[in-house]
Amino acid sequence: MLHLSVDRDGDPERESLRSLLEAQIAYERGRAARSCFVHFLAAAGVVIWIDAIWPDALAPNLHLWSLVVFGAALFAAVRTGIEESVCRRKYECCLKAQGAQLEDQREAP
Repeated sequence: MLHLSVDRDGDPERESLRSLLEAQIAYERGRAARSCFVHFLAAAGVVIWIDAIWPDALAPNLHLWSLVVFGAALFAAVRTGIEESVCRRKYECCLKAQGAQLEDQREAP
């Protein structure tokens, strides 16, 4: 859970809060995009696996197409992972600047 303290006197336009929320949205979008590309990568991997196990099960053109899709999904997953990392660092810097505290919502054993 995120606890924020807003200093209305020191920041009347709430620019620090706005930058924090923008950084959080960018980070969450990056996480969602990376997850989507990793799932797409897994689906393309299944097609390649089926083609390797049963070579005659799929059309010959599908083999090359599945390799291209797998490569594109791998590139996209790595790229969005890097972008997510950059957005996370920006988000953490904004959290520190805002003085926010994150509480772990998992229950202690």
